[in-house]
Amino acid sequence: MSFLVSDFLKLQVIGSSRIVAGDRGGNNSIRSVSIMDAPDTSWLKRGDLLLTTGYVFKDHKDTQIKLLNDLAGKHCAGLAIKVKRFFSEIPAVMLQEADRLGLPLIELSSDIVLSDLLLSVTKEIVNYEDLSNKKNSLVSLIMGHPLEHGDLELISHQYKFMPNSNYIAMMISVNPYNGDKSVISQTTFAQMANEIGNKVNAKLLMIPNNKDFAVILNPLNLKKPLELAAIARKTARLLGNQIQKKFPKQVIQIGIGSPCIQLSRIHKSYKEAKEAVHFGKTNSDYRNLAIYEYADYAPEGLFQQLSDDVLKNYVKSTLEVLTTYDQENNSNLLQTLEAFLESGGKLAETANVLFVHRNTVKFRILRIEELLGIDLNESKTAFRLQLGLRIARMLDLLPCSNEVEIKSMI
Repeated sequence: MSFLVSDFLKLQVIGSSRIVAGDRGGNNSIRSVSIMDAPDTSWLKRGDLLLTTGYVFKDHKDTQIKLLNDLAGKHCAGLAIKVKRFFSEIPAVMLQEADRLGLPLIELSSDIVLSDLLLSVTKEIVNYEDLSNKKNSLVSLIMGHPLEHGDLELISHQYKFMPNSNYIAMMISVNPYNGDKSVISQTTFAQMANEIGNKVNAKLLMIPNNKDFAVILNPLNLKKPLELAAIARKTARLLGNQIQKKFPKQVIQIGIGSPCIQLSRIHKSYKEAKEAVHFGKTNSDYRNLAIYEYADYAPEGLFQQLSDDVLKNYVKSTLEVLTTYDQENNSNLLQTLEAFLESGGKLAETANVLFVHRNTVKFRILRIEELLGIDLNESKTAFRLQLGLRIARMLDLLPCSNEVEIKSMI
């Protein structure tokens, strides 16, 4: 996180000051700020924002152009000139050259005291650097990257986390649809975290991570460790509903990892939360709000330890007969089998899921047993087929619920 020229222009302390040329450099990073009282530029460095009254070059057009080129050549952030003292307005030649170079040229209002502005901007730079360091430490924590010495203790102290306590991580993915361009800010997420943390009696820390958000959940006064998963589910529902209420045109997917009792191990829970979203999207139908728990997809985590060839061969050995039959007869026995096994072998529930008559399901199940030469009442047989279906779903070999043909396994 860097303090940019665009951030400088939003500061209240600069009043009516404005950028007058070189706005292509609005994203230049400001690393330091200095006041110019001599024409020497040898001391300037990358990221410098130079403040000046313009006295040293007010009567020299060549010096004005040279100064801008020197600043651009040293990759300085920009030049800010206080007007109404030595300049009634910034010379046109400087405006043209700044535009050509893409170097921000800022007109400071006449009531600004340069020394006061220098102090204010320096404080902003330090604040941004502190925030950046904190964010980097938190991202390193959840991603499992090595932390600097003392970082874990600093995080624990700052957010009042106990190193040995009960923790669980979540991953929140929010994506717009139907052309919606609204963006949920970090501040909005932080406010939601505070509100919901109070409701579930837990500390919630939201961490921006690329386009997604990581959440560290630390319940307060937890009596039984087994309650942690239930608290995480409740928190995920409240967060999801709150986001959906404020941003109805967003697709929200939340993954929940496994509990851990050391803050230093939270990255494993976060990794599981991300995997839960990945597997959940593969195995579930499209929804605006979906919550996935890693515990429900632990087998998929194990499957990842095997090669795709091994997994595809297993799918082929268990489902190929039904695949071929569906393709040749434009039927959907695979879909019926999956729904039947997911319902625990209940005909009525399967019929409701598929929107067909109970007798239709019964006929299809008999056909499946006939084709495969099996009895679905045998638990080992049902497990073997369900395993094949889960692997096929993970590898994206099965059709969506509105399709009837399985994808090629080749």
